[in-house]
Amino acid sequence: MHGPLFDSQHSEDAKNQALDQVLQNAGDDWVDRASAVIPLLFGGQTVLAEDWRQALTDLRITPHDPHAWGGLTNALQIRQLIVPTDRMAKSKAVKSHARRQPLWHVKPSVAIPA
Repeated sequence: MHGPLFDSQHSEDAKNQALDQVLQNAGDDWVDRASAVIPLLFGGQTVLAEDWRQALTDLRITPHDPHAWGGLTNALQIRQLIVPTDRMAKSKAVKSHARRQPLWHVKPSVAIPA
């Protein structure tokens, strides 16, 4: 192990490295497709990440590895497509046991002029 056991910066760096790796493995195509669809479905709404996960799964826009969902949320923030609200809501996913998760505001989709 590198660095101290408890260190905020090392923890953040390790998280970012793991998210970068899983997104790299997922491929740009999946991230780009998901990033295009989420604002169309949820633009202007405040939702849990699991809401877009469910919608994308229904549309069969899924990653190779379930860990990539967290990486997608990070990518959406970096692309400024979502904004944290500092509010929480209970998860509806059975596997999540109704734990509290962050709510995200999805920016409205921008229409491209013809």
